[in-house]
Amino acid sequence: MSTLRALVDVMSNQWGLVTAKQAESQGVRRDQLSRLEQRGLLARVIRGVYKDAAAGLDEFDELRAHWLVLEPGATAIERLTTGREAIVVSGPTASYVHGYGDLQPSPFEFSTTERRQSKHAGLRLRRRNLSPRDVTLRAGLPVTTIERTVADLVADHEDLSLVGAVLGDAVRARGVDFAVLSQHLAPLARANGFTGGEGAAFREHLLELSGSDERTQLMRILNAPAFEEVLRAALLKVEILRASTSAVVDGSDVVVLVKSVLASVLASHGFRALVADSAASLEAVQVGENECDGPGSWGHTRRLLDSA
Repeated sequence: MSTLRALVDVMSNQWGLVTAKQAESQGVRRDQLSRLEQRGLLARVIRGVYKDAAAGLDEFDELRAHWLVLEPGATAIERLTTGREAIVVSGPTASYVHGYGDLQPSPFEFSTTERRQSKHAGLRLRRRNLSPRDVTLRAGLPVTTIERTVADLVADHEDLSLVGAVLGDAVRARGVDFAVLSQHLAPLARANGFTGGEGAAFREHLLELSGSDERTQLMRILNAPAFEEVLRAALLKVEILRASTSAVVDGSDVVVLVKSVLASVLASHGFRALVADSAASLEAVQVGENECDGPGSWGHTRRLLDSA
């Protein structure tokens, strides 16, 4: 028990895990780790990494263990507080950590700033330098952002329908910066059948593959049973207003009436709830007085409805 207590400070700050190298720095030998494992006090996650048996299992244990063992002497806190981690979860593994799409996380993929080798099977190490803006923290690990991840999947020739599914899930979770995504996709556009630099067009194609493009989402709203209720309420409201003024007499009045109905629908809480539920917005939806004119904004949606 005194041997286990020597490891508590390390394990308590990194998901209950400890590497053999970290244990050694605390005066705990490998044979002592083996005895703790035999007594059921530690559980071996992978070669050279153990977990406090009382901490329970976690779906990211193996991934975290591989991340730790790539730099076994440093603790997670030491590595994460440097401000620029040299080993970052990427590719399909990153999409899994984000919780988007259905790609398999293994072999575990990491981007590293320098050449590294590992004795562990089931790892893919990619040497490259990532911009700090392309790295975020998920499940306590440094992971490529969803924008960088989507572009990496395209660059690695993943099936575009599977990439679209990853992006679609991210859109529904309101987790995408579309301007940054377009920038990342621009260098890949020509190789995927688009004019060079057309990152936005390539982005829209991926959204269409997942059914998350704006027009598809809008049609989903218009076909929803709840929309019929919203529309009926708006028609009643406008009809009452029209009856209190004058009857419709010509085509221009019909246009005004239709636009009034649409404006009433768009302003209703019911319609906004439908938008939120279906994730129709491709940008941050501004609910209230302030409106933007970009894709997904209320102003842009009004124009789409007007054109329809």
